[in-house]
Order: sequence, then structure tokens, then C-alpha cells
Amino acid sequence: MSEGYWALDEATGGASPERDRGRPLMLGGDATIYRDDVPCDLLDPDCLPSKSPLFGSGHLLLDGDGDFAATDGLGIDIGDSFSVAAHVSTGSTRLPRTGR
Repeated sequence: MSEGYWALDEATGGASPERDRGRPLMLGGDATIYRDDVPCDLLDPDCLPSKSPLFGSGHLLLDGDGDFAATDGLGIDIGDSFSVAAHVSTGSTRLPRTGR
């Protein structure tokens, strides 16, 4: 597998599936997938952004007490260079982050 994408908008049996049927992310600790079935319109002044998913229709929720999400093996080919991108929120501030 040369790439992996986990939408983090669903979890069945403690795992969030990879988009192309690759290795799922197994949720550990009390990690959960947060999903708001009624998305909030960010242009609506009555919208509460903290109640909407961070990106798309869901996100991974970690409380900082040993929670994690991992594949049961290599999710991507690491024989060459690779990049990782994530949208991250710490508390109430939402900042897109990318890493390499």
C-alpha cells in the first residue's frame, strides 16, 4: 500500500476503516470516533463549532490519558519517503497541522 486514508467518521468493533480497504485503525484506551449526525453550518451565528466534527463528518477523539489509534502492522510503504497530514484541535482552538 502506497497511501492510506482514514476518514475517522465511523468505527465498528473498535476500529475505523481505511478508505480503500487497507488496514483499519484500531482504537485503544478510550479513544472514540465523534460524529455529529446534524452538521453545524459555520456561517450560522447560532452554530456551536465545538459541537461539529473537526473535519468532514467525524473525528478521532482522544482525551490525553493513554488513548491511541494504530494499525496492526504497516499502514503504508515506509521503504521510501512519506508525508503525514492531520487536522488537530487542542481544546477549543482548531488548527490544521501537517507533519513529515
